[in-house]
Amino acid sequence: MSQLTLSKYLGIGREQLAYAELGTRPLPRVALLPLSRLVQALPAEALSPLAAGEAAANGGPLPELPAPAALVQRQQECLREAGQLRTELARLQIRANQSAARLVLATALRAAPPPPPAGSLQEPEAVWLGRLTRQAVAQLAAGGATAQALLGLRIRALEYEADEAHKLAVIYLQ
Repeated sequence: MSQLTLSKYLGIGREQLAYAELGTRPLPRVALLPLSRLVQALPAEALSPLAAGEAAANGGPLPELPAPAALVQRQQECLREAGQLRTELARLQIRANQSAARLVLATALRAAPPPPPAGSLQEPEAVWLGRLTRQAVAQLAAGGATAQALLGLRIRALEYEADEAHKLAVIYLQ
C-alpha cells in the first residue's frame, strides 16, 4: 500500500503520515481507529517487522532476516564493553575522590602554622605541595564529573543496544 493510499484510508494528509513514519511527530488520534482496524485485518505474517511488502508484489527478492546468532553476539559484545566501562568509571570515581582529598590536604597544609623552628615552609615542602596541588587539579579535570557523566552515558547506550539486540534475537529465534 502506498503512503498516499494509506493516508487517505486513515483520513490524514500524506505529510502527517510521513512525519509519523519518521518518528518526528505522533500519528494523529483520528487515524488510530482506522489503523487498528487495518492491523487486525492483516494476516500475521504481514505484521513481521521485515514483511516482504512491495518487494514480493514486484517480484523482487524477499528481505533477508537478521541472523539471531549475530544479534546475540552483538548483545554480548555490548554487555562486555559496558562492563569494562563500568570498571573504568569506578576507577575514575576513585581517582577523582582521591584528587579532591589531595586538594583539601594541600589547602590544609598551607594554612597550618609552620613547625616551631622554621618560620615558613621549607623549600622542598613547598615544591611538594605545589606538585601535589597541580596533580590533583589535573586529575580532577581529566576524571571529574563531566568525564564520569559521559562515561555513564556510553554505558547506558551500550546497555540499550544490547537490550534491543536481545529483543530482535528473541523475535527471530521464534
